[in-house]
Amino acid sequence: MIFHIEKEDIMVDSDKVEEVIHMIEKENPGFCQIIMKDIDEEQIREEVYQYFFHFELHCLESCYMNPLQRHRSQQALHVLKNLFSPRHEVLTHFSVLNNLKKCLDQGFNEVSLSFAYEILFLLRALKGTTGLEQKEEDSPIGSHPEWSRLDDLSQEVKTWMKRYPSGLDYEVIKQRKQNQEMIKGQFGITDKEWKDWNWQCQHVIRDLNDLEKFTKLTERERKPLIWLINIKYHLGLPLIIYPC
Repeated sequence: MIFHIEKEDIMVDSDKVEEVIHMIEKENPGFCQIIMKDIDEEQIREEVYQYFFHFELHCLESCYMNPLQRHRSQQALHVLKNLFSPRHEVLTHFSVLNNLKKCLDQGFNEVSLSFAYEILFLLRALKGTTGLEQKEEDSPIGSHPEWSRLDDLSQEVKTWMKRYPSGLDYEVIKQRKQNQEMIKGQFGITDKEWKDWNWQCQHVIRDLNDLEKFTKLTERERKPLIWLINIKYHLGLPLIIYPC
């Protein structure tokens, strides 16, 4: 996630850190109350995870959440759970939980400005209040020519894929059923034989003449089949096509 930070904010300033921490408190009172509880650290961590779990359920259950909000909220949730995990503390030798607690307890000199911003923006992303979603929705497509190119590429892909019908298309299913009935009529069999794999194996089509009893081949279709027959003949393999 990318957020806009003014150039002057890069310089560490305890007053600025204090300002950002106050923003965290104002925007997330329930979360800060959990962090400041006078209980065992592991109990605080457990309640923090429960707090995150609430937003995870919201993402899963909400039918009206903006797709961009949902995506960013899920990303932020993943990052936050890692940041507050004991494993993260062991690997980084830094406790997000302890340092945030110190900040909320007015110890603003304990952390960097980047730390304060990171927590602020992650919590905003978690709650879907970054403001970026509305900006992106309000931006006209014309101001982003690369978006139009993506639409063009999408249409090209759709056009290309339409060249290959799916076996689940209604017309394909209908044609396949008609072919089955035609073949069953040629052999004089019922559904019982048709669904019997033994019958299928005993009635495989082994040459081009047998195949042309069931379908009309164009010259363009016959040429590759003749080529395949010749290859298989030289390899000592028969041409086998199953009726189904």
